[in-house]
Amino acid sequence: MKGVLFSLIMFFISIFLAVFLLTQRASIGFYSTQKAIENRVDGMLSLIKNVFDDSERAIEIIGRRACVAAIN
Repeated sequence: MKGVLFSLIMFFISIFLAVFLLTQRASIGFYSTQKAIENRVDGMLSLIKNVFDDSERAIEIIGRRACVAAIN
């Protein structure tokens, strides 16, 4: 009887551990996917910000050069 009870306890513990590990693996996979998406979005936002900053600088430089060219 002790062997059967021990086997049942070990079976339930192993099932619990398997479910726990599968749940952890799924949550880690979801988290890594979310983190990858966040990194891509941050990269795109940074690119857009840099394009706008560079275009403002380019307009300033072009404007100054145009004024200097018009004066000369």
